[in-house]
Amino acid sequence: MTTPPQRTRRILLFASVTFLPLSESHTLPGISRYSDKAILHSLYDHTNGDSWTRNDNWRDPSTPICTWEGVTCVEDNGDGDGDVDDDDSEDDDSEDESRVQSIILSDNNIKGEVPLPLLLQLEKLTVLKLDGNAITMPVDIDEEDVEESKRNGFTSNLRILDLSRTNLNSFESLFGDSVPVSYPELTNLKLAECQLSGPLPSKILSSTKLERVVLDGNSLDGLIPSEWGNLLQLRYLSLNNNKLSGNVPAALGELMNLRFLNLRGNRLRGNLPAALNELSLLEVLDISRQRDDDREGLKGPLLAFNNWRELRRLDLSYNSLTGTIPDNFLKNVDPHKFEYLMLGSNELSGMVPFAPFRSFPVDALYLENNRFDDIDMRLCAPSRGGAVELFGCDAILCSPATYHRVGRQETDEEGCLSCPRALYYGTTDCQFGQVTPEPTRSPVKPPPVSLTPREILEKVYDEAGGEGWTDSDKWMSGSNLCGWFGIQCAEDGVETSIENIFLSGNNLIGSIPSEIFQLEKLSKLSLSKNSVRVEFDRIEHARSLTSLDLSSTGLYSIEGISGAAKLEDLRLEMNKLTGTIPDELFMLTELEQLRLDYNGFTGQLPPEIAKLSELKTLSMDDNDLEGSLPTELLQLTQLSSLRLKSNGFSGTLPGFITEMTSLTFLDLSRQTKSNGGFSGPLIDFADHISLRRLDLSSNRIDGTIPSSFLSGVDSNTFEFANLSSNHLIGTVPASISGLHDIYLQDNYLTVIAPSVCDESHGGPIAQFGCDAVLCRIGTYNSLGRQQSYDTECLSCPMAKYLGSTTCPDAPLQPPTASPTSIGGEIDVDMSEREILERFYGACNGNEWTEKDLWMSDEQVCRWDGIRCDEDGYIVEVILRSNNLDGTVPSLLFHLPKLETLNLDGNSVKMSFEDIGLATSLTSIDLSHTDLTSLKGISKAKVLTDLYVTSNRLKGPFPEEVLQLSTLNRLSLALNQLTGTLPDGIGDLSQLEFLSLHGNDFTGTIPPSLGNLSDLLFLFLQSNSLRGGVPSSFSNFIIMWFLDLSEQKSADNVGLTGPLPDFSDFKSLRRLALNENSFTGTIPSTMLQNINVEDFEYVDVSSNSLTGEIPLNLKNLPLDGVYLADNQLTSIESGFCDNPDNTDNDLIQKYGCDAILCAVGTYNTKGRQEGDADNCQSCPGSGSYLGMTSCSAFTTPSPTPSPIEPLPDVDMSELEVLHALYNTCGGERWHRNDGWMDPSVSHCQWFGIRCMEREDGLAVASVMLSSNNLIGTPPVELYQLRHLETLVLDNNMILFDFTNVNHASFLETLDLSQTGIVSLKGLDKAKSLVELRLDGNNLEGPIPEELLSLTNLQELSIDDNRFNGQVPPAIGGLKNLLLFSAISNFLTGELPQEMEKLEDLVTLHLQQNKLTSIGKPDFNKMKALSFLDLSHNNINGPLLAFDQLTDMRRLDLSFNKFRGPIPTTFLQNTNSEFLDHIDLSSNRLSGNVPSELAHLGMIDLMDNQFSSVASEVCALSEYGCDGIICAAKTCNCLGRQESPDTPCEPCDFSEYMGSSQCVGGDAVSPVQSPVMQPSPPTVPVSERDVLEKFYEQCGGYYWVSSTYWTTSESICKWDGIKCVDGQESVESISLGSNKVTGIPPDDLFRLPNLKKLSLYDNPLRGFDFSQLQYARNLEELLLDGTGIASIRGIGSASSLQKLNLRFNRLSAFPEEILNLQSLRYLNLANNKIAGVVPTAIERMPRLETLLLGGNRLTGELSNARAPPSLKILDLSRNELEGTIPVTFLDKIPSSTRVEVDISQNMLSGSVPAHLNRFDRLNIYLHDNFFESVDAQLCQNSKWNDGRVGLYGCNGLLCPRGQWSMQGRQTTEGDACRHCPDAGYMGSSSCASASNAYYGRSVKKALLGAVVTVMVILIGI
Repeated sequence: MTTPPQRTRRILLFASVTFLPLSESHTLPGISRYSDKAILHSLYDHTNGDSWTRNDNWRDPSTPICTWEGVTCVEDNGDGDGDVDDDDSEDDDSEDESRVQSIILSDNNIKGEVPLPLLLQLEKLTVLKLDGNAITMPVDIDEEDVEESKRNGFTSNLRILDLSRTNLNSFESLFGDSVPVSYPELTNLKLAECQLSGPLPSKILSSTKLERVVLDGNSLDGLIPSEWGNLLQLRYLSLNNNKLSGNVPAALGELMNLRFLNLRGNRLRGNLPAALNELSLLEVLDISRQRDDDREGLKGPLLAFNNWRELRRLDLSYNSLTGTIPDNFLKNVDPHKFEYLMLGSNELSGMVPFAPFRSFPVDALYLENNRFDDIDMRLCAPSRGGAVELFGCDAILCSPATYHRVGRQETDEEGCLSCPRALYYGTTDCQFGQVTPEPTRSPVKPPPVSLTPREILEKVYDEAGGEGWTDSDKWMSGSNLCGWFGIQCAEDGVETSIENIFLSGNNLIGSIPSEIFQLEKLSKLSLSKNSVRVEFDRIEHARSLTSLDLSSTGLYSIEGISGAAKLEDLRLEMNKLTGTIPDELFMLTELEQLRLDYNGFTGQLPPEIAKLSELKTLSMDDNDLEGSLPTELLQLTQLSSLRLKSNGFSGTLPGFITEMTSLTFLDLSRQTKSNGGFSGPLIDFADHISLRRLDLSSNRIDGTIPSSFLSGVDSNTFEFANLSSNHLIGTVPASISGLHDIYLQDNYLTVIAPSVCDESHGGPIAQFGCDAVLCRIGTYNSLGRQQSYDTECLSCPMAKYLGSTTCPDAPLQPPTASPTSIGGEIDVDMSEREILERFYGACNGNEWTEKDLWMSDEQVCRWDGIRCDEDGYIVEVILRSNNLDGTVPSLLFHLPKLETLNLDGNSVKMSFEDIGLATSLTSIDLSHTDLTSLKGISKAKVLTDLYVTSNRLKGPFPEEVLQLSTLNRLSLALNQLTGTLPDGIGDLSQLEFLSLHGNDFTGTIPPSLGNLSDLLFLFLQSNSLRGGVPSSFSNFIIMWFLDLSEQKSADNVGLTGPLPDFSDFKSLRRLALNENSFTGTIPSTMLQNINVEDFEYVDVSSNSLTGEIPLNLKNLPLDGVYLADNQLTSIESGFCDNPDNTDNDLIQKYGCDAILCAVGTYNTKGRQEGDADNCQSCPGSGSYLGMTSCSAFTTPSPTPSPIEPLPDVDMSELEVLHALYNTCGGERWHRNDGWMDPSVSHCQWFGIRCMEREDGLAVASVMLSSNNLIGTPPVELYQLRHLETLVLDNNMILFDFTNVNHASFLETLDLSQTGIVSLKGLDKAKSLVELRLDGNNLEGPIPEELLSLTNLQELSIDDNRFNGQVPPAIGGLKNLLLFSAISNFLTGELPQEMEKLEDLVTLHLQQNKLTSIGKPDFNKMKALSFLDLSHNNINGPLLAFDQLTDMRRLDLSFNKFRGPIPTTFLQNTNSEFLDHIDLSSNRLSGNVPSELAHLGMIDLMDNQFSSVASEVCALSEYGCDGIICAAKTCNCLGRQESPDTPCEPCDFSEYMGSSQCVGGDAVSPVQSPVMQPSPPTVPVSERDVLEKFYEQCGGYYWVSSTYWTTSESICKWDGIKCVDGQESVESISLGSNKVTGIPPDDLFRLPNLKKLSLYDNPLRGFDFSQLQYARNLEELLLDGTGIASIRGIGSASSLQKLNLRFNRLSAFPEEILNLQSLRYLNLANNKIAGVVPTAIERMPRLETLLLGGNRLTGELSNARAPPSLKILDLSRNELEGTIPVTFLDKIPSSTRVEVDISQNMLSGSVPAHLNRFDRLNIYLHDNFFESVDAQLCQNSKWNDGRVGLYGCNGLLCPRGQWSMQGRQTTEGDACRHCPDAGYMGSSSCASASNAYYGRSVKKALLGAVVTVMVILIGI
C-alpha cells in the first residue's frame, strides 16, 4: 500500500528479513516466528560478535543458549508463540523449553546497530543491559510496512533497560509515537550519557511502574512535563546535565515515594514549588547550577522544607534565590543522617540563623557567595567543636572585608585574607568582591594521602558521634590503641597491627570514614546495630578484611563492595537494600557466609550465585525475591545452610535439592509473597544424613509424604521438620518414628502409621498417643496437636483431616493434583517474633524510648508494649509516644490474634492493604502520626475503635470508613479533611463516640446523623459548617457531650436558624454551640428535662440570640451557663431580681450581673463571678446584656473556657461526696461500701476518714486508690473545708485544680497514674506538703506550678516525660525532704541552687539523661541519706560526699564517672546505718583505696580499676575476689559471693571487676548460678531466694523495702513474717508495693511459706512451675496484678484461699478444680467467658465462691454449689433462664447463705423451693423476673430481716416500681413509682432524674470515654 505523503518516514517497525540479513542457516520466514536462539544469533552477527570482550559459547550453535555469556533463562510455561518450524532441526532441540530472561552484556566492546525490534520480541525478556558499548539502534525503515506494522503492535515484558553510555541518539527507536511496542512492566530505565536530544518523550509516561529513571548527561531540552507527577512509583529521578528549561513542575510534589531527585545543570527557572515540601521521604535533592551568564536560574525565596525527615543532601547552589533563610528551615531533618547543604552562589541575605543549623556540623554547610550581613553568634560558640572551636565564625563564612577561595577558613595554613571589596560574609574572590564564576567544589573533601591508625580511629570517633557512644573507654586518650574499647590488635600489640574492630550496638551515629579501610591488617569489622552511613569507595585497600558486619545500620547501597576481594563473612541483614541482588556480590568469590535477611531485594536469585563456590551459609529471609530457584545452587558444594523463608519463590520444589546432601539447615518456608509458593511432590531427604532443621511450611507442596521421608537423618542431632500448611495427603509414614518435633498440621492427611504413635518414643506421645502427632479427625486445637493437658484436642465435626488448627464452618475440600487455592486457608508469613523483629527494624527500634527486652531471647509477651493472651498469642501492641520512626510493615496485620494496635504519637506511616488478615483487630489508634491515607481500612471487618486524630489526612471524608459497620468510636479530628459530611455516617449505627472537629468540613450537617441513637459523644466544632441543627438530633436522648461550636470563619457565618431546645436530651452533660450565628430567642423549654446533678455546662455565647433569658435556665448550675456576646436584652422576672429569694450564692451576691452584665456595662467574661471582676461601666456600648469588651457589640472577644473558677457555693459534705460518686461512676467502683446509703454515716463510707471537731465530724481524707473512678472529679471537692488528704491514684480521671485554694488544709495529694494532662492552677494549693504525680506522661520542662509550692516536703514526679534541666527554682522548696523524678527526660547538669535543700533526705533522679552532676555542693545537704543518680550519662570525676554523715544508700551506677575514687569518699558517713553503695558500670580507675574499708561492701564491677587495697580485701572471706574479680578473670557479679561463684579465667578482661568475658563477638559461658536454679531436691537459701525476688522484681523501687538485702535477719525485712523462733519465712505480704516483673518460681521453694500476698502490683505474669514444692502454702493473693494465666496452679495441694479478682483471665481455670483444700475462691472482675463448671460441686471445702463481673453465660443449672458453700456471687454476668430446682440444693437448709445473682438475664418466677433456707440473703435485682412465690415473702430473717419488715418488697420491688437497690432496704428507700419498670427489681428508672443509670451495663461503662476523649482530642 502507499503511505500518504504527509506521514513521516522515520518509523520503527519489526524488521523484515531483508532488514536483518541473518546467516543462511538461521534465516526464518518471518520475525514473529523466530526462535530465541535465532534472535540472539542476529544480535551476534550484526554487532561483530567475534570481537566482543566476552562471548563464551555464542559461537557454538550446539550449546544451549542459557549457557551463553550474559544470557539467563526461564522455563517456558507454554504460553508463548516462540515456536520454530518443524524442519528447523538445528534450533528445534530440547533447550527450546527455556526462554531468554535476561541479556547482560555491559562494557563488552559491542559495536554496530543492535536489532532492537527483534530483541523486544523475546517474550520472557525482563532485563536488557547493553550499557558501555558503541552501539546504535535502527530508526529508518521502508514506509511500505507502516500500517501493517501498527496492526501487529505488541507488549514488552522488560523490567530493566540500560543503554547508558552508548551511541543512542534518538528516543524514536524506543518511545517514538509510531513505535508499536509498550513497556507496562518497566521499572528501571537508564539512558545516561548517550547522545539523546529533544524533549522528553510522553510515551515514557505509559510505563506507570517506573521506579528509577536516569537520563543524565544528554542534550534533552524543553519543559519537564507536569504529567511526570503521575509516575507514582518513582523513587529515583535523575535528569542532570541536560538543557531542560521552564519551571520545576509542582506536580513532582505528587511523587510521594521519591527519594532521589537530581535536576542539576539544566536551564530551569522560576520559584521553587512549595509542593516539593510534601516529598517527606526525599533523601537527596539537587537543583543546582541552573544559572549562567545568560540565565538567572531559580529565584524567589528559599522554602523551609520543614516536612522533610529523611534528607541527607540538598544542593541549590548557583541559582538566584533571594530573601533570608527561614527559622524553621529543615526543621525535621535528622542531623545525624544529614551529609551536606549547599546554598552557595545565590542572593540570600540577612543573618545566617542559629535555629536551622544548631545541630548540623559546620563542615556540612556551604553558604559562600551570598549577601549575608551577619551570623548568629551562637553558631560560632567553641562548644560546637570542630573548626568553629579553632577559627570562630570564620569557619562558617569569612567576615566582610575578607575572603577565602572557598569562602571560609578550614585549616591553620589558610586563613581568611583581607579584601576591602568584600561586602558580605563568605566571599570567595577578591577581584569580584562577591560571586565567583568558578564552580563550587565537591562537598566531600578528599582524604589525606596517608593517615596513621590513630588518626583514622580519631576520625571514626569524630564522624560517628563518639561523645554519645555507649562505651568509648580509652578512646581519644594517649594510651595504646590496642586498649581502646572494641579494638583488637595482633599478638605483638603494635598499634599498626589493628586486626579487629567490634563496635556493634554502641550508639554510633553519623558516618564511618572510608579511611577505616586503610587499616592494612584489618580482618574483622563489626558495626551492626548502629545508625551509621558506610560507603565502600576505598574498601579495596582493606586487603586483609575477611569479616564485615553491617547489619541493622540503615544501609541502602553497597556500591563498591566488590573491592573487598578477601571477604569470607558478610552480614547485611535488616537494612534498606532494595532492587535486584547486585552483581557486585558475586565478585566476592571467597565468601563463606552471606546474610541478606530482612531487606527489600526483588527479582530472582541470579544464577551468578554459582560464582560463590566457597559459600557455606546463604541466608536471604524476608525479602521480595521471586521466581524459581536456580539450578546453579547445586554447584555450591560447600553449602550447609540455605535459608530463604518469607519470599515469593514459586514453581515445583526443586528436585536438585536431593543432591545437596551437605545441607544441615534448609528453610524454604512461607513463600506467600506475590502469590508465590513451592508446589509439586515432597522430596524424601533420605540421603541428607546431616540434616538438622527442615522448614517447608506455608507452601503448596502436594501429594503424599514419601515412605522414606527423613529415613537417613541422625535422630540424635536432628532438631525439627516443619511441613505444616501445605497440601499433603494420605499417610504420615513410619519413617519419622522416633523423630520429635515434626510439624504436619493444616494439611490433608488422614492416616498415621501406628509406629509413629508408639509410647516408647516418650514425651507427649507417651501421654497423648497419636494426638501428640496430629489431632485426630473430628477434633482441633490451635497447635493442631496436643502437647500438654492444657492443649487438648477439642471436638469439631467439620474437621475432616488430621491436625486441624481451626474449626471451619464447612469441611475443607481435598486438594487436586495441582491445587492453587484452598478455601479458608490462612497464609502466615512468619512467626510472631519475626514479625516484631521486622517491625523493630523498619521503625528505627534502636532509638525507641522504651524497648525493654526487644530483640532479646525473652518471650515476646514480655517485650515492652506487647501483651499476649493465655495461649501466648500477641493481642496488643501499644507503643504510644515511643519515638518510632519509619513505615510500619503490613506484616503486623499477620499477627493472627491481634486485637489492639496503638502507635499514637510516633512518626510513622502505614498501609492498610493487609489489615483484612487481622481478623480479631478491634482497636486502632494512630493519632499524632504521619498518616496520609486510610486506603484499605475497609477490610478491617470487626473494628470497633478507630482513632486517627491529628494526622495529615486530606480531601473528602474517607469513604472506606463508612464501610466499618462495627465501629463504636471514631475520631478523625484535627486533620485537613474538606468537603461535606456524607449521609453514610448515619449508617454507622453502633457509633457511640464521633469526633470530626478541627477539620474544614463545609455544607450542612446531614440529618442522617440523627440515626445514631446510641451516640454519647459528638464533636463537630472548629469546622466551616452552615445551616441549622437537623431536627433528627432529637433522637440523641442519651447524648452526654455535644459540641457544634466555632463554625464561623472568614467566609462562613456558621450554623444559623433558631436555637433548638434540646428538651429531649435527658443525659446531656455538656452542650457547646458558641461562635455561630443562631438567631431568635432562647426557648423557654431549653434543656428542661436535663439531669441537673450531672450537667456541667451549656455555652451559646457569641451568637445572635435576642430577647429574654427564660426562667427555666435558673434550674441549671448557673456557673455553667454561658450566654455572653449575644443580643439579649432582658432576664425573665423571678430569675435574679430578688436576690434574697434564691438558693444561688452568686445571685445573692451580685444580683442579675451574675447572669450577664447589665446593659451599658461589661467585663471580660460578660458576667460577674467574683468580687474582683465586677461589671464596669461602658457608655455607648450598645443595648445588650453580657458584653465582654467595651466595644463588644461590634467586636466580641473570645468566649472564656467553660471551666472557670467557681464561686464560694457552700455544699454540704454529703452533697460533695454525692457529686464525686455521680460524676466518677460510683456504681462501677471496685469498692463503694456504704456510699449513697442514707442509713450509713458518710464518715463510714469506703475511703472516707473523718476527724472530730467542735461542730461535729468533718471529712479529713478521701482515699480511693485503684478504685475504677472514671471521669472528672468535681471541683466542689475543695469545699470539704477540712480535707487534709486526697488520694485518687491509679484511676482513669482528669483533674481540674480550679478553686484548689479553697482546700486550705489540703496537705497530701496523690494523682499518680490518672492520666492528667495539665497542672494549671495547682500553684494555688499552698498548703500542700506531699504531692505525687507519677506515671502521667506530663511533658515539657518541670512546670512553675510545682516550684511555687513552698510548703512541699515530698514531691514525686516519676515516670513522666518532663525534659530540660532541673530548674534552679527547685532551691526555693526549702522544706523538701524527698524529691523524686525517676524515669523522665531531664538533661544537662544539676543547678547549684539545689544545695539550698538542706533538709532533703531523698533525691532520686535515676533513669534520666543528665550529663553533669553540676555545681551544687552536696556537702551542704547535711540530711541527705538516699541519693540515686544511676542510669544517666553523667561525666566527670567522682565527688567525695565527705561531709554527708547520714548517707544510707548511694547509687551512681551506669554513668561515666571517671578517675580515681577520692580517699575521702564518704569518710564521715556513719557506716552502721549504711545500706548500699553502687559505683558499678562507670569509668573509675586506679586503686580502690584503703579508706573505703570502713564503708563495708561496695558494688564496683565494670570499671577500670587496677588494684585493691589489702584493707578492703579483708572485708570478704574470699579476699580481693570478694570485692572485685582480678584482671583476666570475671563472673556475672564482678566478684565472688559464694563458693559456687568463683571468678573464672578470661583473657579479655583487662581490668578488675568484669561482669562479662567479651572479646569481639565471643562471650564466655561464665554465668550467674542464679540463672541455673538447683534441682528441687537441693535445699535453698531463703535469703538467696528473697534477694533474687528483690532484684528480679524491682525491689529498689518498692514503696516499702526496709532492711531488704541488708545483713539484718530476713524476719525484719518489710513484709516478711517468720515462723516463731526460726529464721524461716512463713508469709510474704507486699501488696500495693510497686512489685514489678515476674516473681521467681523459687518463692515456692520456701519450705514454710503459708501466705503469699502480692495484690495490686503491676506484675507481668506469674510462674507456678515449682508450686508443687510449696506444700504449706495456704493463702495466695494475686488480685489486681494483671496476670492472664495461672497455668500450674493445680499443684497447690494445701491452698485454702485464692484471690485472683481484677485480672485478665478469659476462661475458668480448670486446674482450680483440683484444689481440694480450697475454702475461698475469688475470680470476680476478670473476663471469664463460658458456663460455670459443674465440677465446682466436687470441691468439698469451698465456702466462698465469687465470680461476679465476668462474661459467664448459660443457665443456673450449671452452677452446682457444693454442700460447704456459704457465699456465692454470680452477679453482673450474662446468665439466663429460670432459677432451677437444683440451685443450692446440696447446701443444708440450716446454713446461713448469701447469694448474689443480680444483673443477669434470669427470668420467670423466684421459686418456692428456696423456702427451705432459714437465713438467706439473696440479691436478685436487674433481671427479668415477673413474680416471687408468696411463701418466700414470709421469711422474716431473709435479707438481714428486710423481708420481715417489708415483705416481698424486701426481695424485689414489684413491676412498675423501682429503688436504688431494686428492693426496699430502709424506710427512706421505699419502692417508688416508675412506669418504665417492666420487670421486678428495677434499680433505675428511665423517666427519673438519674435515668442514665438505667441503661445497660455497657452504656454505664462508657463513662471511660470521657477520659479517652480528653486525652485523644484535647477537649
